[in-house]
Amino acid sequence: MTEASLKICILGNSHVASFKTGWQAIREFYPNIEITFYPFNGPSRTSVFFTSFTPEHDSLTISNPNLKARFIQLSRSDGYVRPNEFDQMLVVGGFHWWHGIDRTAYSTQVIQAALRTHVSKANIWPFLKNLRKISDIPVALTHVPFVASREVSIARAQAGYQDEVKLVNASVLASMKAQMISQPEVTFGPYLQTHLKYAIGEYYLQKGSADEPKQVLVDDRWHMNSAFGAKFLVKYLRSLSVKANNLDLPVPMGHVPINAQGKNVFQVY
Repeated sequence: MTEASLKICILGNSHVASFKTGWQAIREFYPNIEITFYPFNGPSRTSVFFTSFTPEHDSLTISNPNLKARFIQLSRSDGYVRPNEFDQMLVVGGFHWWHGIDRTAYSTQVIQAALRTHVSKANIWPFLKNLRKISDIPVALTHVPFVASREVSIARAQAGYQDEVKLVNASVLASMKAQMISQPEVTFGPYLQTHLKYAIGEYYLQKGSADEPKQVLVDDRWHMNSAFGAKFLVKYLRSLSVKANNLDLPVPMGHVPINAQGKNVFQVY
């Protein structure tokens, strides 16, 4: 096996699942890239996950013992993230992108100030502060994907989204040596919504006790499939000047019943 020329750490909440399955589909086209995943999902709010990291020597670890045990299980690690062992870090799902405010009712200055406040109060901020105490690793961020919908909703228009990302990168994240990677435009449906074909879709989740098991149909329009993760990773790698020839991307075939055997689709880690 060729030694990796670029080592990337991807850390985040349950939305890491689409990135991991997406990477499994395209990794053969990037023989010199090595990606290590540090995912988290679980019964507690994942916002606590981002705010629970504390620096310890040259590592980050989780102070809450229950969260740490869950993190060790999912990431198959010793519970420590060592940023200086990597060349790049991508943090997934650290916050929701804001819904914006009426652009006709407020000045540009007010809108920009509100956006900066929204990002600086996000769950990702304590994580970045603790990271910078031990490492200068270049960091890219993604927000939680825009929800997918079966129909046009009252979600805000796409106008202004790319400019807002540039503003945040220049005025908020620059101080943390981080940058936001915007959601790939090809994944958008109407307005600021993800196209339905990129959503995981319906799946059956086993619930209840061993004596009285039951299957619950979950309609998941928040979590995305491997096609979404692959497209996002291609965009991210291109931002690092890494390109692949003859890239074969998975076909987005989301939002169909995909696992009627009662297995949670998030068990991909």
